Amino acid sequence: MLKDNINLGDSNLSEIKEAVRLLKEGKIISFPTETVYGIGGDIYNESAINEIFEIKNRPINLPLSAHLSSISDVEDVAFDIPDEFFILADKFLPGPLTIILKKKKNIPESITAGLKTIGVRIPDNKIFQKIVEELGNPLAATSANISGKKSALTAEEVEFYFPKGITKIINGGRCRYSLESTVISLVEFPPLLIREGVIRTVILEELLKVKFRK
Repeated sequence: MLKDNINLGDSNLSEIKEAVRLLKEGKIISFPTETVYGIGGDIYNESAINEIFEIKNRPINLPLSAHLSSISDVEDVAFDIPDEFFILADKFLPGPLTIILKKKKNIPESITAGLKTIGVRIPDNKIFQKIVEELGNPLAATSANISGKKSALTAEEVEFYFPKGITKIINGGRCRYSLESTVISLVEFPPLLIREGVIRTVILEELLKVKFRK
């Protein structure tokens, strides 16, 4: 897999500091990841969560994901985490894989459309990781696009989709993979494939030694 080679300079750190300030104020930001650009807000701010659905024109029955800065943060948003998560995390995270787990009660149900599960994503992007580390909370996030349109791969495309509604767009260049993350569910076993993206399903099946449900 391609790895993040961004070196954070003073300009990056200044933008990150501003982004964190805005998130604490309940604002929505757009950020780069290794797959596509995302939009997000503080996971515990329901006003921000509602605004994400509104500006994206996203149906409220389509959940957002919890975007974390590190594997160790997964227990902040999920419980009863199976061994398979850590097997996959050891090889692929941070990286282009979203894993659905059982949601902790402290996570607002508005994020998960009332479901008792939550998608967990740990992007391999130093800019994003630093934002979440400095904020101290995960982000409730989704791809940067209007629902039904292609995901934004550059900051310019984000700006085209969202001329208003997003307080800050952090430009991290074109996304490395320019393709969405693979999404699987580990809530039941065998795992369920939700979407094949950057990581091929067969690679995950070989690692876990199981055939996924589809």
